[in-house]
Order: sequence, then structure tokens, then C-alpha cells
Amino acid sequence: MIVSADWKTLNTGRAPRVNEEFRGHITDVIGSLADPAERPQAFLVEQEPNWTLRTHYHLQHQFQLVVSGSGTLGRHELAPYTVHYTTPESGYGPIVSGEQGLWYYTIRGKGGRGAHYLPDSRADMRTGLAKAQATSRRAAPLSAAQLAGLSAQTSETLIEPDDSARAAWMLSIPPGASVALPAPAAHGGAFTWCAKARWRRAGARWSAWACSTSPRARTGRAAPAPAGCNWWCCNSP
Repeated sequence: MIVSADWKTLNTGRAPRVNEEFRGHITDVIGSLADPAERPQAFLVEQEPNWTLRTHYHLQHQFQLVVSGSGTLGRHELAPYTVHYTTPESGYGPIVSGEQGLWYYTIRGKGGRGAHYLPDSRADMRTGLAKAQATSRRAAPLSAAQLAGLSAQTSETLIEPDDSARAAWMLSIPPGASVALPAPAAHGGAFTWCAKARWRRAGARWSAWACSTSPRARTGRAAPAPAGCNWWCCNSP
């Protein structure tokens, strides 16, 4: 099953989130933080400027895609379009936003609600659980002129596939070309994100920022983007 979301229709659901741990806004994109069922989940986080989100972990496999602003995650610099991946119960952070704030999508193959902060929740972590993280270099999307000059789709690997099938790529699509989506042989879900383009998939028309998911999806194609686009893909274990 493919689930799609268009930022134009989502912006009305943008909600402030202010507490001792976080200051900013959250927008549900796929699924809901209020009802974290056993299904894919994606939401946009707008962390206000100069705010520190403490080191924490989650119970799900998770990707985060930075789309605006700047900051740091631990020792890693964050900027558009850095991708971060973490396994369940792998502590990461702190996430520190810069002068312009920090916006990032959080993407999970299975829904979750809250964070488990460290060191407070260390005793709740399971022993012997294999843990891993990966942070990509900053991916530089192509400009409209560069997209127009492409003769075929290009692909840049941001997070290398491993035995769990987790991976991330940035695709650059020339005007009028269909999108060929990469996918390992087996995985828990394929998430895609497209910036500043108009295109169709599974009968839905998308524009601006959009996400989709296809649990255990096979390699697929999407209809042409008339002006070309830059497209990010994440495969979840």
C-alpha cells in the first residue's frame, strides 16, 4: 500500500509543541503521534532557534532528513539535506538548532510516540541489543538549470545499504522523466520525499514537499515531474 501526503494540505495541521524538552512545531505527515499504531509514521519537526534537544532514543528504526536551517547532532554538522539513521534503543544527540532553527522529517517504519531521554531511561534499555547509527554527508540538490541539463536520472548513495536493508539515496530527475525508485530485495518500507516539483503517483497529484510509504515495497516508478526534481529515498529495515 502507498500512502501519500502533500504539504499544501498538511500545513493546516501544524501544531506548537512547547515543554521542558522541546520548543517548536510538529506537523503529522503520515500517521499520527497521538495514535502511534503499528504502521508507518512521518512527521515534520520545526525546532526553534538555539534550542537543545537532549540525547535520547526511540523504540523504532528511524530516519531523519534535514530540510531547512542548521545545527548539530552530537559531533555531526546538520544542514539540508543531511540524513541520519538510528536503530531501536540507540541513543543519539543532543540535537542543537542554529540561529535559523532546524527543520527535519522524522520517518519510521512503525509508529512511536515519545522519546526516552538519557541518562534517565538507560535502565530501560535492553541488554545485548545490536545498535547502529549512520549520518550522511550533506547532499547538494541540483538546481533547475542543472536538472534541465540531465539526460537521465542520477543517483547518489547517502547511507550505504547493509544486511538489514537500511539505506538512503538522493535521486535527481530530468524534466519529463519517470522516477525509478531503488530498493533492496527486502525491507520494511520505502519512504520518498520530493522537493519543489509537481508529479503523480498511484493517481495522487503531489507538489511542494511530499512523503510516501510502501511497506515491503518493490522497486517501482512514479510518473514524470514536468520540471524535474530532486528526490530522497529511505528504506527501513
